[in-house]
Amino acid sequence: MTCGTDYEAFGHKHPDVQIIGSFFGAGGFRQAHFPNQQTFDFEGLEGRLLSSSYAPEPGHPKHHPMLAALNAIFNEYETDGEVTFEYDTTVYYGKLTA
Repeated sequence: MTCGTDYEAFGHKHPDVQIIGSFFGAGGFRQAHFPNQQTFDFEGLEGRLLSSSYAPEPGHPKHHPMLAALNAIFNEYETDGEVTFEYDTTVYYGKLTA
């Protein structure tokens, strides 16, 4: 079920290493990778979803079906009343040069 109103417009892409390199300049840059996670109870998960700009707002025909689907997904995957989002975080760092 797709509920987002304009999710495709966000174009979630990986960063372009050439653009990052040009930002840092001659000093170059390094990368570090960190595991990261967010854990939610249902109320937190619902809040996370509803804070997304592409989530249909109350009154939109997809709003109630979206919340029903979220509830079903939560009930299927929860452990002890919580679900966890797991992320891989990449940090780009270096000394900026003129």
